Amino acid sequence: MLKKRILICGASGQLGLALMNVFSKNKVFDTYGLSRNGIGMGHFQCDISNFNKLKEVFRKINPDIVINSAAYTNADLCEKNKELAYKINYLGNKNVLELSKKYNSHFVFISSYYVFDGTKRFYSEDSEPTPINYYGITKAMSEIITGMYEKSLIIR
Repeated sequence: MLKKRILICGASGQLGLALMNVFSKNKVFDTYGLSRNGIGMGHFQCDISNFNKLKEVFRKINPDIVINSAAYTNADLCEKNKELAYKINYLGNKNVLELSKKYNSHFVFISSYYVFDGTKRFYSEDSEPTPINYYGITKAMSEIITGMYEKSLIIR
């Protein structure tokens, strides 16, 4: 049986590390990590906002599944540095999504509960995003483009 190649973007972050740990123990997958620092076995160093460098990584791996957990997550700093938040949270996701489409990969986007304003007690998968800060706006924008790809899944 051929192993599925899985690429985890944001592999040096808290969630990315946990995903790397789970998938690398599963013998069904060849697991690759991608992070800005490239630290870790099987990790590629790449900023997801750099499309050309990201394209090289996809060419080497040819992933069956891509999970994008990369994000600029500090909501307060996103307000102060909107350009960087946009570059990582929207443009970076757009790049990963575009290449996932090109390689016919299944794509999982890790979003955030910050796409909601917090005024309701419960939100469902069908709830309309109502972000109140720039971090939430960039994640909601990424949800929109991700949702247009038939082989995608959005996790909030």
